[in-house]
Amino acid sequence: MKKILFIILTALLIIGSLLVGCRDDNNQHLEKIQLLEDELANCKKEIEQRNIQDSITNVEENIRQEKEIVEAAKKKAEEEAKKKAEEAKKKAEEEAKKKAKEEAKKKAKETKKKVKEENAIENEWYTDVNQAINLSVQTKKPLFFFFTGSDWCGWCKRLQKEVFFLPEFKKWANQNVILVELDFPRRTQIDEATLKQNRELAQMFGVRGYPTIWFVNPEITGEKVNFNKLGSQGYVAGGPKAWIVGANKILKNQ
Repeated sequence: MKKILFIILTALLIIGSLLVGCRDDNNQHLEKIQLLEDELANCKKEIEQRNIQDSITNVEENIRQEKEIVEAAKKKAEEEAKKKAEEAKKKAEEEAKKKAKEEAKKKAKETKKKVKEENAIENEWYTDVNQAINLSVQTKKPLFFFFTGSDWCGWCKRLQKEVFFLPEFKKWANQNVILVELDFPRRTQIDEATLKQNRELAQMFGVRGYPTIWFVNPEITGEKVNFNKLGSQGYVAGGPKAWIVGANKILKNQ
């Protein structure tokens, strides 16, 4: 009996030790499993973090690419706008030059036409005073008595060249006076009636030198002609403009 009990007790001890050993092994396995699970959780967390970072990186890369596309489009638009502006400016400048050229051409043409017309103006110089008087009365323009020495008087020739032969004077004369040439040549022959007429007028107006110009208004009373003297003028330096200024001052007296 004792032997059996011993055997049973021994068996129980063996079984108990076995059970204790199994429990220790299980604990070790459980600990390993826990460690593995923790490691797995960490791996998952790390993977998630990496995925999030990759996503952020991808998003940032997409944003960068989109920005590059936008910047490139903006740059292209600015270049095209600049190009169009330059083309428009160039076109405007060309049109302005063309217009200026056309205007200059038109102006030159008008000036040429005006000069041609002015040069075409011819004054009629009367030598018959009676004829000039009748025209003066009809037109109500004063007589312009030009006392000259056509073939010897240097100042007379100079006055004609600088004033009387120029378009500005011709235009003014046609609008304002009746021109009468009272000549006293030394070599050129003129008829006696004209020479007598000229001498009488030179004496009447007290002419002492040449050139002398008298502005007068004729007044006819019956068969008699009286001359209302407005004023006289000789050579004036400065061309037709200066000469006409002086003449206009005299004509204001009428």
